[in-house]
Amino acid sequence: MIEPKSVSHRMLTQHVGLLRIPFFSGLFGIRFSSLLKAAVDDLKAKGCDRLIIDLRGCLGGSLGFASLVSYLCADRIPIGYDVTRKRLQRGYRSIELPRVPMPETKGGVLLCLARFAVQDKSLMLLTQGLGPQPFHGHVVMLVNEFTNSAGEMAAQFAKDTKLATLVGEKTMGNVLGSTTFNVGNGYILYMPIVGWYSPNGTYTEGSGVQPDVLVDIDPEALARGSDAQLNRALDVLQ
Repeated sequence: MIEPKSVSHRMLTQHVGLLRIPFFSGLFGIRFSSLLKAAVDDLKAKGCDRLIIDLRGCLGGSLGFASLVSYLCADRIPIGYDVTRKRLQRGYRSIELPRVPMPETKGGVLLCLARFAVQDKSLMLLTQGLGPQPFHGHVVMLVNEFTNSAGEMAAQFAKDTKLATLVGEKTMGNVLGSTTFNVGNGYILYMPIVGWYSPNGTYTEGSGVQPDVLVDIDPEALARGSDAQLNRALDVLQ
C-alpha cells in the first residue's frame, strides 16, 4: 500500500477548523499522535473553536484513532473493547476487562506489550485524558461508505457518546482486528483475530455506523467544487 498523508488541516472560516484524516499511520499510533497534536495545536493557535473531522475514505490503520477521539473529551473514558476468540468462547463481562489508556509514548507501548505478552489480549481501551479543548461541544465528523476500520471505531465512539455529530453516509462495516500471513507464491492470507465492540456492546462489523445527519454526495456538484456534506457540516456548526 502507498501510505497517504496521515493528517492535513486548515481553517475554513475564522472559527471553524478542518482535520482531514485518510489514514492512521504507525504500528501503534505514536507517530500519528505527534502529527495530530501538531495539527490541533496549530488550529487552536489560529482561533479554532469549532471543528470538522473528515474521515471520508479513511483506510483505517493503527491505534492512532484513539488519540483522535481523545480530543473529543476532557477525561479518560472507555472507547471500546476487543475480545479474542478464546475469551469469547470462555465467556466474559466487559466491565471486568483490563482498562488501558491509549499510550502516549513508545515507552508506554512497550509496557503494554510486556503486560499483555503473558495474558489474554482482550481489553477496554480508554481515551488519554487530554483536558478541555476550545471546540468541545462543537464538533462534526464526516463519514461515508468508504470510511473503514479504525475510522469506523472513531465514528462509533463519537455517535455513542454524542461528542460529535456524524454527517454523511453509512460507513463500510469492517472493524475486525486482523493479521496477515505470507503463504507463498505471492499470496497473503488476511485473517481476523479479534472482535471490536463499543462499551455498550455495539458490534459494527458488517453493519457500519449510521450518520446522525444523512447527506448524499452529488458527483456532478462535487466536480464543480460544491461539497454538500462539508456544507452541511458547516450548517450544523452554525
